[in-house]
Amino acid sequence: MAEYREKFIANIRILGFEELLGRSAAPTPSITPDEIIDALEVPKPGESTPQITGRIEDISEIGHRMTAFANWLAITVDPTVSGLVHLLRHVAMIGYRLVQLTPPVLCRGGITRGLVYHTGQIVLGPGLEAAYVLAEQVSRYPRVILSQEVSRFVLAASPPAAAIIKGFVRQDETDGLYFVNILRVLRLSIEFEKEPLSHICAISEHIDNYLKQEIARLSGEGGEEFRWFKRYFDWATGKSGAEDEKRL
Repeated sequence: MAEYREKFIANIRILGFEELLGRSAAPTPSITPDEIIDALEVPKPGESTPQITGRIEDISEIGHRMTAFANWLAITVDPTVSGLVHLLRHVAMIGYRLVQLTPPVLCRGGITRGLVYHTGQIVLGPGLEAAYVLAEQVSRYPRVILSQEVSRFVLAASPPAAAIIKGFVRQDETDGLYFVNILRVLRLSIEFEKEPLSHICAISEHIDNYLKQEIARLSGEGGEEFRWFKRYFDWATGKSGAEDEKRL
């Protein structure tokens, strides 16, 4: 018999997804369906860092499921510390892979904790609806925000998981909301490398050029989401001071 279960739930909307699919179906496609699927896939075991696989359980043990429908993704995991680690990591990887596409693709979403039924391709429940409301009515910008309950869970995490979880989350100075740090890789490259690697520089330039182009093209509220993402990008790449963005 079907029953709801308590889960951490991410509901993510891929912005501009219709255009992305259109380009993949063009006579001379600029992107392939495989590239789109690869951007959304659950992280493979080989992609995990030793810290995560060695100390925070394997991904197969935390009920990790994903369902895609139109331009929406629903991802659920068990409501545990290890579950949240893998959920945040998966969402961060999706966002980071999407901004590397040509042109970059942004996403907006919410992560909450609640009751959901998720098996195979069927996903439903009040928890999913709560995550949808976060994405559509609260997030505003191209970011995946955490509900207050999930934010409290993050802040209360104990070592060794605390450092891992908090590395995947940032607090927005404009409204105090916590969101998934999808540009974590870019930030780490400037914090721990004397000189960013060439492929990191290429990714940064690719994203920066796109954001500048869209900001120049749009004005007023139409460009607000790109201006927000540019501020976040500038922090991630060291173009603005660390004091401009709050740390956990």
